[in-house]
Amino acid sequence: MKQEIVIPEKAAARTSPKGVRKVRETPASRSDCNRRQPLCAAPHPGPVAVVAPGRTGCRPHPGPGFTLVELLVVIAIIGMLVGLLLPAVQQAREAARRMSCSNNLRQVGLAVLNYETMMTQFPAGRQGCDGTCLTDNTVNSTKRYASTPFVACLPYMEQEALYQALNDGNVYPCGNGETPDSSVSGWNTAAYVEAAKVAVPMVRCPSSDVPDEIITTNCLTGKTPYTMSKTDYAFCAGKRIPSTWGSNQMNIKYNNDGVFFYQRQIHGGEIRDGLSNTLFAGEFTDNGNDRSKTSYLVGLVFRTLRATDNPINTKAGYGVTINFGNYELNAAFGSYHPGGGNFLFGDAHVAFLTEGIDYTVYQAMGTRAGEETVGGTY
Repeated sequence: MKQEIVIPEKAAARTSPKGVRKVRETPASRSDCNRRQPLCAAPHPGPVAVVAPGRTGCRPHPGPGFTLVELLVVIAIIGMLVGLLLPAVQQAREAARRMSCSNNLRQVGLAVLNYETMMTQFPAGRQGCDGTCLTDNTVNSTKRYASTPFVACLPYMEQEALYQALNDGNVYPCGNGETPDSSVSGWNTAAYVEAAKVAVPMVRCPSSDVPDEIITTNCLTGKTPYTMSKTDYAFCAGKRIPSTWGSNQMNIKYNNDGVFFYQRQIHGGEIRDGLSNTLFAGEFTDNGNDRSKTSYLVGLVFRTLRATDNPINTKAGYGVTINFGNYELNAAFGSYHPGGGNFLFGDAHVAFLTEGIDYTVYQAMGTRAGEETVGGTY
């Protein structure tokens, strides 16, 4: 049933345009208004005021939203969650990089063991001399090759083509005075120069921020800048380098107590401490020292050949050092991973040794026949 509502003229004149006198409303329209606007007053049959055309007679209800305080609280909570989660994400990424680094060292270890299987001896830390033991005056004498174990093992790392491009693994000397005429004539061919730039991912630590290519001035006469590929790993020459350097330099280079040193190749039977207890290689860092920016190509003490003389992660210039030009060198192993570093043992297993490892145990690991007992103590 429809109902007509009569509005007094005075009230209508005050609240509506001229000429409007009454409003017709049905029960359906009243219920629709109540449904859309819950705050509307209940309809009644008495006189009602009329609003301007185009406006509803129901009181508007505010829509859903946030106050400024609520918004600031939400932002603060999100910021706290990000602050809590970010370190966890970074730790997870570093753990993945450390695992990848460990896998790289293991692959190097397997390549070294394959080399020993084929050659019945391990590769020398440096294939030839560095000028201190030379008697052959031929520039291209095999006694002058400076190749590292990395180079010798390239064929066992699926890098046969690179090995051949590097003069069949015969890397030339890296320093003035290491050849009779103080030159590298006949060694630095165009093909060799390009091959020296090729990066080998297996000899790099994923956590290192040093570019794959380094520029050195020590490998050509006249200090000409020369580009070579980088490594973050070094082989272990023994437990002594800087501490006895002044009085025992020749033995350190050519007859150290580890497995890898100049010219001489060690047989498996000489490693009386056992392969699983003897360090073969480990990580090192640049530590802001230009002389630590080391290529995997050239075997040099304090670079690709290091020792357990100083504790793990001893920074450049600290610990037991020797002065070499403008640098204090310590031949220490270290890593970009917090708390320690990855080390390769003779049986190709890799262990993460912490900075807190017992110093006596750590030194014993560097020797091949010290007959110390270190198993399970690290």
